[in-house]
Amino acid sequence: MNIERLDELFDRYKQDMLLDLCALCAIPSVHGPAEPGAPFGRENRRALDFMLRRAADFGLEALDVDGYACHVDLGQGEQTLGILCHLDVVPAGEGWQTDPFAPVLKDGFLIARGATDDKNACVLSLYALRILKEAGFPLQHRIRLVMGCDEERGSSDMAYYKQKIGMPDYGFSPDGSFPVVYAEKGIHRVELRAQLPEGGVLRSMQAGTVVNVVPNHCFVTLAPADPEAARRALLAEDPQLSIQAEGGLLRLDVRGVSSHAAMPEKGVNAASRALELLAKASLGLRDGELALVRALAKALPVDKGYDGHGLGAALADEPSGALTMNLGLLSLEKGSLCATLDIRQPVTFDDAQVLGAISKALQGSGLSASTRSYSPPLYLSKDHPLVETLLKTYRDITGDPAEPISMGGGTYARSMRNCVAFGPEGLPGETSGGMHEAGEHLSLRDFYTSGRIYLHALASLAGKA
Repeated sequence: MNIERLDELFDRYKQDMLLDLCALCAIPSVHGPAEPGAPFGRENRRALDFMLRRAADFGLEALDVDGYACHVDLGQGEQTLGILCHLDVVPAGEGWQTDPFAPVLKDGFLIARGATDDKNACVLSLYALRILKEAGFPLQHRIRLVMGCDEERGSSDMAYYKQKIGMPDYGFSPDGSFPVVYAEKGIHRVELRAQLPEGGVLRSMQAGTVVNVVPNHCFVTLAPADPEAARRALLAEDPQLSIQAEGGLLRLDVRGVSSHAAMPEKGVNAASRALELLAKASLGLRDGELALVRALAKALPVDKGYDGHGLGAALADEPSGALTMNLGLLSLEKGSLCATLDIRQPVTFDDAQVLGAISKALQGSGLSASTRSYSPPLYLSKDHPLVETLLKTYRDITGDPAEPISMGGGTYARSMRNCVAFGPEGLPGETSGGMHEAGEHLSLRDFYTSGRIYLHALASLAGKA
């Protein structure tokens, strides 16, 4: 089969791909309350139904897996090549110049939540199956596109799918970066807890909505003996701080800059900023309060607190690089404090080693550490046939001689054997961005280049020799 026929069909359907992506991005598929047939909320159910309808329109076999996920099949064979994508998105957050769920096309970009993570890959993968089918491309393996609805909150959808259906034999998840990701760090969620006496100066703190995003706001309530003196002390440390006085209380809004937890260096952690501010300003905190705040500020500093050095966990290895750490959630209510860390740890370290280092660093601080969840790393050698085939496809399409990479982000690829993350970020001269941030935007040039790479990759992996 001439590969040019595939490219002809791809070019024919470019506008249709874009229109479908806009329609999918208009569905605010953020996690919501469970309903019958919609375990992750009605908007995720809508996104799932949209893709099932489009698969049916294209004459492809599809299966709804109880609202947790769906899959779309093409071809037959002893082995199944899987493509693992997700339809759910993180909350929109603040700072958008446009409605995040009213897609905008402007200057060669699509601006919408989900445009880069991961709805573009869902649409491109479905169209790749359509094109292979319409071209009559001969396949030696079945191709199965699996689309889930809970990737952003821990991938319980893939656990359900694996138990009920079973996973493909090999494949890729287009939810990472090009040229190909041969190693994904372990994802370790750790909780730090402490108890404070009620009725102190520090009444409440709240930062973050999901652990895998750097929080851009931290809200603090104080009950100082002298509110005006406390206000002056806070403004001396941060003249731009938002403070509201209310009945003897001071309510603070400490601001930062959001980014994905796998790349915390791109953001400014509002929770760490708040802890540093409380530790420095003369607020009349009680001894126990001040000691705890200082311990947390030292453990999770604003300046490079993301590398783990404040908690004795500045670890690194050759395959995957350095550990990163994000203080994703912080809460203090009725004296109970909980700080939740999102840690992306190198592939040669296990969860016990990292938790042990943190616990040792916290000795005497009044804080305890425990593992909330742990997703082991993914690691395939650079000379694995899957890695080599995907790398060759990427190089053939782009002309870029880049080498395989590791990353801190976690994808569905770790849900099965013989699977890696493959794009859609990381193209040469890439101008797409804003994943998990305000103003998420997709370059149409990147969109179409990625789609052509995926189409050729499927042909190379599953096509008859």
